[in-house]
Amino acid sequence: MTSGSSEPAGAFSKLPRLFVFACIGVVNTAADFAIYTALVRLAGWPPVAANICSYFAAVGISFVLNRNITFRQNSFRHGAGHQLARFAAINLAAVAISTALIHFLIRFTDPVTAKLLSIPATLAWGFVCSRRFVFSPSHRDS
Repeated sequence: MTSGSSEPAGAFSKLPRLFVFACIGVVNTAADFAIYTALVRLAGWPPVAANICSYFAAVGISFVLNRNITFRQNSFRHGAGHQLARFAAINLAAVAISTALIHFLIRFTDPVTAKLLSIPATLAWGFVCSRRFVFSPSHRDS
């Protein structure tokens, strides 16, 4: 990778960034969905509580993978601690979006389908905000 490069890392470097973000999102979503389903179906948790728990269980994986693969830079505008705080704030909003959608959709479908239907909105939100506010390159690299 060249200095200041803002392309995805390694084997992912030839792929569009949104595609890499979505692939990493599949990993995070699988973890989120598996935990959510287990909490709702096996542990009997209410859907909203299960969603909040499962969503944040996947956030740590998402931060590490996206920082090191999707938005990899030689230098970032903000340090890792600042990025993590911004990432957490964006994900607080994302879980609010997801939870509101699930709360609305369970009136019309089962909780697991409602969860699936909420995913595109949180994917779009997460990509745009991560790219613009969390993993932006340093001024000298942009």
